Amino acid sequence: MDSPRGPPAAAVATDAPADDLPTALAEADALAARSAADAARARLCAIEMLMGRIRGRGLDAAARRRLAACPWIMGLGWDALAVDGDATVLARESAGTAGRPDCGGRLALSPPCGGRLLIVEMMGPGRRLDWDYVDRCVRYMRMTKTALAAGGRPWECEGRIVADFIDGGEPLRDHLADLEGRGIVARRWPDLLVEAGAGWDLHLRMFAGQGCGAGADARDGGS
Repeated sequence: MDSPRGPPAAAVATDAPADDLPTALAEADALAARSAADAARARLCAIEMLMGRIRGRGLDAAARRRLAACPWIMGLGWDALAVDGDATVLARESAGTAGRPDCGGRLALSPPCGGRLLIVEMMGPGRRLDWDYVDRCVRYMRMTKTALAAGGRPWECEGRIVADFIDGGEPLRDHLADLEGRGIVARRWPDLLVEAGAGWDLHLRMFAGQGCGAGADARDGGS
């Protein structure tokens, strides 16, 4: 006896009219926009909470280590990165060689496709960023880039140094401005959070302009 056969391929592919495809695509875009808007709103709330912790001097070393693994704190464009275990080991070894073994949080992050590395240095509570600290950070970040290239990953490398205080006056500020042009950026916690908050707020306003349902009420929790 012949074995039973299923319906023709054209019949099982879809029962929906072809004209429904634009609607399905529009709904998919709307759902993705709402999800992104929800994420932006949650990050804004977290940034506001962090601002309160910073003002109250409540950001301990353990919290800084956790935040080092949250690249969205650095602002838009970094949220797709994740901790790169091998590069983090290289960064920590290089930091020890450069005389910078202690830190509130030190991680290396990269996107899934590779090609780019962000080294995050979150200084411990109360630590001040001065000339010596900056020079040692620059040295170990460059050593990490060299070690990566020697291991077959000639990636672009950038650095972020986050501190409670920055000492050194105008000469150090000029030096940091020069380093920023080469991909190594230093920020005080309040400045970093204000910049990140402004970026995520703008991101959320963009969704409001698209009319995806996450509009102005998304910024105030829907009140």
